[in-house]
Amino acid sequence: MLRAEGRGDFARPAVLAGTSRSLLRAADAGLLAAVGLVPGGVPPVSHRPGVPCLIDAAVTNPSRSVYCGAGSADRTLQLNSADLARLPRAQVGTFSG
Repeated sequence: MLRAEGRGDFARPAVLAGTSRSLLRAADAGLLAAVGLVPGGVPPVSHRPGVPCLIDAAVTNPSRSVYCGAGSADRTLQLNSADLARLPRAQVGTFSG
């Protein structure tokens, strides 16, 4: 999870996820549709077991709320930033450029 104005560096989350950079890329609309999601509606936690929730440290300001996808394009999930790091399989790191 990145701030809206953030630009991701795929090498950093690859290390956090324990995989290679070449295996990470943004999901295209076809892949999202296959798992019942839409662009802009991807929630911070996967319904698939074992998928980590990678959170950029810049998002975890404890005095602010964060807004993220809730599974569809017309829904938004509001979370307290401090709660974000307590999500299942959450891993906080620096991976924005």
